[in-house]
Amino acid sequence: MRTALFAALPVILVSLAGASPAAARDYPYCLEQYGPTSYKECAYSTMEQCKMSASGRAASCYRDPFYPVYEEPRVERRHRRQY
Repeated sequence: MRTALFAALPVILVSLAGASPAAARDYPYCLEQYGPTSYKECAYSTMEQCKMSASGRAASCYRDPFYPVYEEPRVERRHRRQY
């Protein structure tokens, strides 16, 4: 019994070390399904995709409040005076 455990231990450790999560992509729009099987699913790139999936079901779409928003830096431009 002990020998089998020691033989299986390296296999288990290697499989756990290699089981890293895939590169997760966050999506900015979420669908919330209502009813006996309620759930939230944030897997939509656009609001239109989410609305098409929610069509005909007791569901609604919303923007994910935890989705990071990256603002582009503002470029200040100098205006010339025209006389």
